[in-house]
Amino acid sequence: MNRKLAVPLAFGECVPAGANVLKRLRILRDASEDAEEIDIMRKLAENHTRLELLREEIESDCEFNCDDEDEIELDYLKASIQLGLLEITGELEEIPCSEEIFEGILAE
Repeated sequence: MNRKLAVPLAFGECVPAGANVLKRLRILRDASEDAEEIDIMRKLAENHTRLELLREEIESDCEFNCDDEDEIELDYLKASIQLGLLEITGELEEIPCSEEIFEGILAE
C-alpha cells in the first residue's frame, strides 16, 4: 500500500500556492502484518483530507469571516457603551438632588 507522507498542518500554510513541493511515497507493511496500524494510518489520512477541505472552505468564505469580525466588534462597542451608561447612572444616583442639599443645609 503506497501513501504520501503527511505534512503537518502548521507547515501547510508556509508553502506558497503553486510552489514545487517534494512528494515522497512510502510503502506500508502488508495488511496481514498489522491491520490496526494501517487502520489508524488510513483514519489519519482521511482526517487530514477533511481538515484541508474545511480550511480551504473557511478561507474561501472571506465575506462570512469579515462580517463576523465586524459584528463582534459592534457587540463589544455596544457592551462598553452600556457599561459606561450604567456607571454614569450610578454616579448620578450618588449625587444628592437639590432638595436633599437644601434639607441638609436647613438641618444644620
